[in-house]
Amino acid sequence: AETVLKAKEYIDTYDKLIVYNADTYSDYNLEDFPINNNKVDGIITCFEDNDPRYSYAKLDEYWYVEQVAEKVAISKHATNGLYYFRRWIDFVNYAELMIGRNELSNGEFYVWPMYNYLIDAWKRIKISPVKENWVIGTPEELEYFLKNYK
Repeated sequence: AETVLKAKEYIDTYDKLIVYNADTYSDYNLEDFPINNNKVDGIITCFEDNDPRYSYAKLDEYWYVEQVAEKVAISKHATNGLYYFRRWIDFVNYAELMIGRNELSNGEFYVWPMYNYLIDAWKRIKISPVKENWVIGTPEELEYFLKNYK
């Protein structure tokens, strides 16, 4: 979140924002990404899993995200690290709030937990499924990916 905030002076208030972590590779067609849906304020791409090393989105009965959790399997919807905010200003406001409160996750200010702030402010968050997800954050994970990805 801190790194993304460094772009604050270069992005207009109501521009859209997409953030993608550098430690995953997913089979996902960005043309399927519903960023032109003005009925949602944020989108989180997810794959099915239950490993507690991932972050998760829990959905309500209308398929909107009602809660996100860092490294806790609260559902089967694990994030792949692609995050969308319909308005840059929402990202800025909640990132600055999270940093101001010093609300760290594993010693860092992640983008992911900010969705709980959006949810608390009655913003509408959806998930978008990815077909396949590969974690490539360690040399071992990268080696496994390079040997097994087709």
